[in-house]
Amino acid sequence: MENLTEVTSFHGTNKQNASKIAKQGVRISIPRFDDQRVKNPGSLGYGFYTFMDDFPEARELAFEFSSKFTSEVVVIRVMSQVDMSSILDMNNANDRMQYLHYFRRAHKKIMGICKQRGLSLSNRKQHVFDGLMIESYIRYLKTRQKTIVNGVIHDTVTYVGTDGMSDMENGREFCIRNTGMIISTSEC
Repeated sequence: MENLTEVTSFHGTNKQNASKIAKQGVRISIPRFDDQRVKNPGSLGYGFYTFMDDFPEARELAFEFSSKFTSEVVVIRVMSQVDMSSILDMNNANDRMQYLHYFRRAHKKIMGICKQRGLSLSNRKQHVFDGLMIESYIRYLKTRQKTIVNGVIHDTVTYVGTDGMSDMENGREFCIRNTGMIISTSEC
């Protein structure tokens, strides 16, 4: 049974990508996480990363984070219609407990994949390990429990302006894996 919720989130990007999104919509691909030929995932796995407006400065966080990569930042408001039962919500105690149970069993496998990719798990690469672990868990949910995960939500630390000053969560990220949930995008 669907539990639809309208979600507003923000994605920062450059002018060229913003123009593509305006013309073509959001396009993503979700590769096999264990394929060494594909780029590494972000900390919440593969998908379209946004900051949810549950935190008062979500738009500003999207802007500040993207300004690390481009001087011409465009922030896009993303409106989504989300079936919350298809979301892996790492802030939800039950989802998190099940994930941690899986983590204890699978971490050695993911460490092996990191080693194959030549990744040491320094603090700069921890997000790759986390992303690979989430991708592994999502595959487990799909194959073993017949559960489809259309997105991942988690309160995260995004270093902007005050890099390294605090590890306190400053934003709620929403990694959209199914762009069919997106009902509109607009520059803001």
